Amino acid sequence: MAGTEGSTATYEKQTIEVIHPVAPTPSTESRRLLISEDQLNDAAYLLSRDDYPAKHKPVMPLFKNQYVREFLAEFLGTFILIIFGNGAVAQFVLSSKNPSTGPVSNFFAINIAYGLAVAFGVYVAGGVSGGHLNPAVSLAMCLLRKLKWRKLPVYMAAQYLGAWTASG
Repeated sequence: MAGTEGSTATYEKQTIEVIHPVAPTPSTESRRLLISEDQLNDAAYLLSRDDYPAKHKPVMPLFKNQYVREFLAEFLGTFILIIFGNGAVAQFVLSSKNPSTGPVSNFFAINIAYGLAVAFGVYVAGGVSGGHLNPAVSLAMCLLRKLKWRKLPVYMAAQYLGAWTASG
């Protein structure tokens, strides 16, 4: 090897067999036995029919529309925010009118209740519409180009209706 320009070494190929313990799986034949022939024929018949998907329409196709889903999400989120927040204020005001007991809660409890109401409202609406819950936030998102302008009236209508319904 000392006098050669380039030396090549050849290595014999060796096969190494690695054995991993594996749970036994049922064979194809035994899996076929788990499903009866009647079930296979019924499934094949249903899948071969052309009108099969048409007969099974979604229960509420209205909720497939993205605008409707966003409207309902903003409506419910704003409704939850106002109903829980106003409920905390009403509890404070009504409990403070009883002079014998005095107020049951304080302003700190109202702040906590409003904070939890905002968190719960955003939790409800956040996954669908972003959880704006406020027309000013929706307008700011449009100005920042994070929300399309054509969605702004839908969001604002839902937020106003949700707040109006909850406070009524």
